[in-house]
Order: sequence, then C-alpha cells, then structure tokens
Amino acid sequence: MTDLPERRAFPRSPLNQQVLLDIDGRPQTFTVAGVDLSHGGACLNVPLTAPLAAGSCIQVQVPRPGSDSPLLSGASQRYRAQVVRVDRVSKLLDGLAVVGLQFS
Repeated sequence: MTDLPERRAFPRSPLNQQVLLDIDGRPQTFTVAGVDLSHGGACLNVPLTAPLAAGSCIQVQVPRPGSDSPLLSGASQRYRAQVVRVDRVSKLLDGLAVVGLQFS
C-alpha cells in the first residue's frame, strides 16, 4: 500500500478547541469545533443549521497556539475566509457538516 502525497500547500495541525464563526450579513455567531488548521485554511465541524455554502465569505476567530482562554480578547486571531467545501453527509448523524475554509 502506498501513501498518497499531501496536496495541500501548508501542513495541517490538529485544532481541538472551539472557534467562533461569523457569517457575513447574518447576525448569528456559531461556536464550532475545529478539526485542523494550517497557514492557508481550516477544517471545521459546524452545526447543520449554519447557512454555509461553497463560495460564502465568512470571518473565523481561532485560538492562538498555547492559549488557555482561546476566545477571549487577545488570546485569539480573526481571519477572513472563503468556504471552499461543505460536506453535509459524512457527519449527518452527529448533526454536523464538515466545512473547508481558505483564508484570504
């Protein structure tokens, strides 16, 4: 069995903390569980009710590495991102969608 080569431009790191997700033009903020994070983007598990589609522009607030209080001011970073993938099937029974983001 051969290993598939990594096609991403940046290596991924696990993200086991919560992040905040603001969807442009909507007053709601969703707290979601991170899956992995890289310099170029992130993979997140979001509630199925989050109104996301490929091409959507959002803002995401992620914890700084080593932060104990990731969502407090100064302990997190905010990025603009574009949704590049929404998978509503693989975690359907958990009530989640898997979302791929590319940072702007």
